[in-house]
Amino acid sequence: MHPGALLLGQAPWPVMGAVLERLDANACHDLIASGGLPTGALVAYILAHGHDEARVALAANPVATPDILGRLAEEPSPPVARQLLHHPYACREFLVSALHALPPGTRVPGTGEGGSPTQRAVYLQIEAPDAGAIADALAALHVERTFPAAGLVLLRGCVNLWRLAGRDAVAAALRTVPLVERPRAAELESVADALEHPHGLHRLDLAVGRLTGTRELLRRLDAVPKRQRDARARESGGMARLVMLAPHEPPDWDLIMRTHADSPLPGLFVLNDEPGCPPEIATPTTGSSWAPAGVLGRSRNRRREARTEALTALRDFGSQESVRLVQIAYAAGLITARTIFDAATPAVRALSVFDGASGRHLNEARSAVSALTTPTLGTHVEAWIVALTLLPEFAGTVPELLATARAAAG
Repeated sequence: MHPGALLLGQAPWPVMGAVLERLDANACHDLIASGGLPTGALVAYILAHGHDEARVALAANPVATPDILGRLAEEPSPPVARQLLHHPYACREFLVSALHALPPGTRVPGTGEGGSPTQRAVYLQIEAPDAGAIADALAALHVERTFPAAGLVLLRGCVNLWRLAGRDAVAAALRTVPLVERPRAAELESVADALEHPHGLHRLDLAVGRLTGTRELLRRLDAVPKRQRDARARESGGMARLVMLAPHEPPDWDLIMRTHADSPLPGLFVLNDEPGCPPEIATPTTGSSWAPAGVLGRSRNRRREARTEALTALRDFGSQESVRLVQIAYAAGLITARTIFDAATPAVRALSVFDGASGRHLNEARSAVSALTTPTLGTHVEAWIVALTLLPEFAGTVPELLATARAAAG
């Protein structure tokens, strides 16, 4: 979490809105988009009342949850929609929603070698509400073994193009699809056969429907090489990610749970990004660098030493090692958040101690910040803006920052 987000997250909602609207655009973006998710209160405000700049920044946060991305994808403004298309972990449903909120002809961002669109972009662009965009996507689609579900993407793209521009447009597009491996010729032949049939569009639509169920989705994910099933599989270029970007129905979580119980689905991180993913399936994707609870054990002498080390570190708070010592002592309950704020300088580093904290550790920090900001900044919008503006370069403690900001604001 950005240190400024921890600070602003304790402001009353009317103050949050006024501050976000008056902050410099770059400062607003940095506060919301970087350093992990802002506090729940700040996120809730942005989703309920945030202006476009704040919503764009939230859409740019790489650890935004599916719930957050889903809210942002509900009738997004064009700037929010464009930012969602860049999000590395947004699921297909949200990305398609974003694409449809943009003007016809919009191309999905992403350029690979030689200036051609990435396969991620191609897999999404077949859902564009524009015949030209779909035709361009089909012309760049790699229908080969190394691109999972490419055959399904081809079929869906042809169905969408047929609906928008007719049979002849599909026939023309079919001639541009680069076929590298003959085993994938079956999908091309299916389209060619459909073009000769009076109910060809219906036949293609049925063919797509047979391939988009949860069983087929699991079969395609199971075919992804094991080395692609670790955390990197969530990245936008990974094979498992491409499987999830291909057309599929909303996952049948009951079926997935039963399958997982019978034969565990190891490392399928990409399922985490689907809305409604059960906790039994969800897999931690990144380890937190924040101090783990219980790291000191039960030794009284070691705990005394850790507290002394932390208090000493607060007086010389210039290194990452000093932050780590303070985090360990705080996680173990040996020092309080208020102690950190009162003693540590600069203020921005004191607030950054809690980056990555969660649960009671974060709640105590939030309470300590609130206890400091309520009597000093209160509902004084100008004072909040001054505090956030001074924060990056302020040399003193958090209480000194707040007092300075209030005095400067008048």
